[in-house]
Amino acid sequence: MIKVDLHINNGFKWYTKNNISVKGFLFDSDQDYFEKEQLAGYFKNVKTKKELLDKISNANGLFTVLIKNSDIEILFANDNIRSFPLFYTTQNNVLQISDSAYDILKTIQTAELNIPARNELLSSSYVSGSNTLIKELFVTQSGQISQFRHTKLKSDFYFNYYTSLENFLPYEIQKDQLKTELDYAFERLVVSLKGRKAIIPLSGGFDSRFIACKLKELGYKNVLCYSYGKWNDNQERETSQKVAKELRFDWEFVEYDRNIIGDYLNDETFKNFWLNYTQLSSSLMFHDYFALKYFKERSIIPDDSVFISGHSGDFLGGSQLYKNGNIKKEASLEKIAKNILKHRFTLAKQSSTVKKEIFNNIYSQLHNQHQENGLPMAYSIFEDWEIKENLSKYNANSAHIYDFFGYEYRLPFWDKSLVNYCKTIPYNYKFGKILYDDVLRNKFKELDVNFDEGRMLNPKEFKLYKLRKIIKSLIPTRITNHLRPKADPLNYKYAQHNLLEELKNQNNFSCAKIKSRNAIFTHWYIKQIEELLSKQ
Repeated sequence: MIKVDLHINNGFKWYTKNNISVKGFLFDSDQDYFEKEQLAGYFKNVKTKKELLDKISNANGLFTVLIKNSDIEILFANDNIRSFPLFYTTQNNVLQISDSAYDILKTIQTAELNIPARNELLSSSYVSGSNTLIKELFVTQSGQISQFRHTKLKSDFYFNYYTSLENFLPYEIQKDQLKTELDYAFERLVVSLKGRKAIIPLSGGFDSRFIACKLKELGYKNVLCYSYGKWNDNQERETSQKVAKELRFDWEFVEYDRNIIGDYLNDETFKNFWLNYTQLSSSLMFHDYFALKYFKERSIIPDDSVFISGHSGDFLGGSQLYKNGNIKKEASLEKIAKNILKHRFTLAKQSSTVKKEIFNNIYSQLHNQHQENGLPMAYSIFEDWEIKENLSKYNANSAHIYDFFGYEYRLPFWDKSLVNYCKTIPYNYKFGKILYDDVLRNKFKELDVNFDEGRMLNPKEFKLYKLRKIIKSLIPTRITNHLRPKADPLNYKYAQHNLLEELKNQNNFSCAKIKSRNAIFTHWYIKQIEELLSKQ
């Protein structure tokens, strides 16, 4: 028996036709565009897993699809960044699938907290693999296709970012190729917008600036850029304003002060938000929350506006290679797992037993996909893990803020064709984002927004960067914060104050557990889940 419950219809909406349910949009291999009812039509006549695999392998977009063939068989799949995850549990040979983890939780009579998953989330902001914070509850993963038939569930990855191949063409040719892939990706973006208001969260970084430049270059005029945080001492605000002015786009700034932030913990909208956002698998984040609430309450933007996020262009460029322990082309799965643990599970102080448990889980996930002999290039295994875990469950997951407030969104840097090209960029052109930044800077120069370029971290500078990190790790946090307080352009210290005060009021909670701003989110969220389970 199969029970399906799909009801989250805020920005993107579910469309069901006959036995097919879909959400999102996509382009096929002929560059035809499908959304809404037409998207369900794209999957018509699909009956088998192989037929679904053929369809999604040729699909480029943000989507999730379910095809219920009978009461004992269902197929489901999602895109390469898992834009719309599905949650499921199997009890008494009955498969329950929903777009809401909390709705399934209500049906589990003896729900138990998954302690290893809890420890992972405290350390990294998310739960890895298909696990969630609840033992009996699971979630789909990026680039995954699944089939439930006769009480058995089988899932496979149809999309992977690891590779054994590198592009060995000359640098200038690769530069032209990357520019072409970006051109095509943004042309598809404009087609999908259909003239609607494009809203760009414009920071001081490269990715969102490039989005603004491409829309300008393509003649898309219905654009609003915005920034938020502190007005003073905010270099990102200054850069955002300068870019929008130069490109002649409208620009809004939302100052994160007492009037905007307020007593949000007693606000029903905020409670609904964190429940919708976290889904028992990712920690709370609220970068854009107060700005979106401000826009919505004041009707500043049209209801059919589309937000265009820059997540995570810098990954495609190679920014993650700074944090992979300098793993290059060859390394054992054990070494890769150790480096993931060291560089991605850093938010909480954990015992050696917990660290070993997390390591074993990471290693097991890698080993299930790879054999020690004939491994793909080691750095690309690390990148593949990054997409399936850190990017889909942390970075790209933050786009659900837009969906929660009723807006669609686009992630142009996760255009499938662009992603497939970038995974073959050679290590030497990725490290330091050499090729990627070169292409983006050229565009900035063309449109006169080539300022505040940020830091170029070449291999020589990287050695000094690592040395500084080692020295910093030996100095207690309270001392380093005093010597050089962290910049806080988004006014997070003030915005997180309510969360921190609530944590302090908990029994047996020590502020020594807080190693960073993100750790405030993870500890607060875990407390909410523990309280929720205690009431069941």
